[in-house]
Amino acid sequence: MKSTIEDLFAACKDDCSLISGLTELSSQHGNLVYQEALLHLVGKSFQVDTAARYWQEAIDHRELVLIRERQKNGLRPALLDYLHQVVRELHDPRIVEANHLKKIQMASIQDGLTGLFNQSYFKTHLKKMISQRPQTEETMVGCVLFDLDHFKQYNDRCGHVAGDLALQQVAQTILAGVREGDVAARYGGEEFGIVLSHVTAEQTFIITDRIRHNIEALDIAGQQHLDRKNLTISAGFAMHESLTETANELLRRADSELYKAKLFRNAISPQLLNKQRTPRQGSRRKRYAVVEYSLTGKAPFLPAVSHNISPYGIAIECEHHFALETPLFLRFRKPFWPGNREVWTTVCHINTPPDGPARLGLKFDHESALSFENIAILVKE
Repeated sequence: MKSTIEDLFAACKDDCSLISGLTELSSQHGNLVYQEALLHLVGKSFQVDTAARYWQEAIDHRELVLIRERQKNGLRPALLDYLHQVVRELHDPRIVEANHLKKIQMASIQDGLTGLFNQSYFKTHLKKMISQRPQTEETMVGCVLFDLDHFKQYNDRCGHVAGDLALQQVAQTILAGVREGDVAARYGGEEFGIVLSHVTAEQTFIITDRIRHNIEALDIAGQQHLDRKNLTISAGFAMHESLTETANELLRRADSELYKAKLFRNAISPQLLNKQRTPRQGSRRKRYAVVEYSLTGKAPFLPAVSHNISPYGIAIECEHHFALETPLFLRFRKPFWPGNREVWTTVCHINTPPDGPARLGLKFDHESALSFENIAILVKE
């Protein structure tokens, strides 16, 4: 019934049609209708019979305090005046008006499902932060865009109701991961965004990676039905370094970085925050060396050439062509690498030129407890 009343309020363009509609509903559901109507209008709940009496008396009061031309849309002012002046149920109707106005304002900038800000407010806030940034300030504005990995697969296998609940969990995790004063928004669909003020690139990466890790660790119902058994998120970020760069240009750079991160999944781009950043902190290194691969994890192993490597994945060139999501077992051996290591990977990106070897983007299997330890050793100076 509550949703029916809310639909009625949204559909009615004047008080006469609203009163008529509520009268018709009351013939079906009784005086509970008036209790819900008063709660919706003034934010206060009354006993069922009391609510019905107040409703009818407020309608009569409207005819006494308002001239005929204003009665068409004067129900709420008359109702507040009646509850304040006649029955003394409201001590200060201005508080009710302020709360009502706040709800209207929040509805225009909030995402209805997650409670985060919407895309429109996100962009407006980003422009504001950029315009207010002092020219002499060393810290910057950080723009981060997130995208849930394989969310369509999750929706297809678990249903859209479960998908909505998952989006709400993710939204609250993102909100809990930002500082007071920063803005978290649902950018659209399974995409989210945050605007960080007074931060360095290093700080932005740390905040973003903490959110990524916390979402990876969420207990989301049904995620075991995914091919990867876990609902994860990828992120791309960009820093507003040039005072001449617009908000739209900054967003385009962040979106471009997000595209790169999606090649590996459950990753952040850029991983190389600055030239001094060490590989163990998350950077990608150019590395041309021989690496061996196998479909089974057993012999025979075939040679490939690595192009770059990070704690999240590696790019290789090889003679064979594989489909996306194909698992490959990699073997790193001396003298081409600092140590002998083995790790499972998954094909997440394919680039097949018309002539020459295939270039594959491989994501390390994070479910292996040794993966990050192994790869951290491999990318050390």
